[in-house]
This record gives sequence, structure tokens and C-alpha cells, in this order.
Amino acid sequence: MRLLYRKVGRERKRRRLVYGVVWILLIGIEALIALFVHDEGIRPYGRDVLASLALYALSRVFFPTGIRIMPLLTFLCCALAESPQYLQLVSLLHWEGNVFLRTLLGATFDWRDMLCYLIGSLLAALWEMVLLKLEKGKHSLVENEKTSR
Repeated sequence: MRLLYRKVGRERKRRRLVYGVVWILLIGIEALIALFVHDEGIRPYGRDVLASLALYALSRVFFPTGIRIMPLLTFLCCALAESPQYLQLVSLLHWEGNVFLRTLLGATFDWRDMLCYLIGSLLAALWEMVLLKLEKGKHSLVENEKTSR
């Protein structure tokens, strides 16, 4: 039992490390896009897809296993972050002149942003399904080896 616990602990640490590296890479890509890409497609929409994937990766650093609905929670978190724009909170509170708060909360809502968050979350769900399939295949291989001995 103790050996199994150590193995599970090592696997969780490995996953945390992998997700941490993925998060850093995604944030780096987002920063590069912000600095060097000035177009009408990748900058506004590609970054939103990457943002939801980065949020998913960061959440998996803290919760590397379990919580099968993590992609859904990621989407809901992104939607919640977009809600001040939908509610026009900046205008409602007369913060148009405050550049920091206007930038932090955002001033304009766009349904295409929500679609991009959804796409990013669906990609995260697809990733979870692939991992689950790989893990099941790995466990069945180990069990087949044990029974053949």
C-alpha cells in the first residue's frame, strides 16, 4: 500500500510540473502575441482561446487529478471574468476615465470572446479524454503483464 501511495504521489508531482510548464509556455505565447501580433484574428481571438487553456493548466497545477468537470469550471470562470463587460460595469460606475480599471475590467463585451473561451475549454476537455484513454490503456497493459506471468 505504501509503495502505491508513493507512486501516486510521484505521478501527481509529475503532472503538476507538466501543467506548470504548459502554463508558463501559454502565458509566454500570450505575451508574444500581445507584443508582436497586431491583426484582427489571432490577437483578439487566439489569445482568448489560449487564456482559457492557460487557466485550465494553472488549475491543474493545484488539482492535477480528479475534478473531471475542470474544463467546464474553466469556461465558467472565463465567463465570470467577462461578466463586468456584459454588465457594462465601467460605464455604470462612471470609471471610463480610469485607464487601469477600464483595462482590468474591460469595456466592451463580445460574444465571440465567449465562443473562444468555449473552444479553449472544449480543447481542455478533449485533452482530458485523451489522457483518460491513455491511462486506461496503460493500466490494462500492466494488468495483462501481471496475468501473463
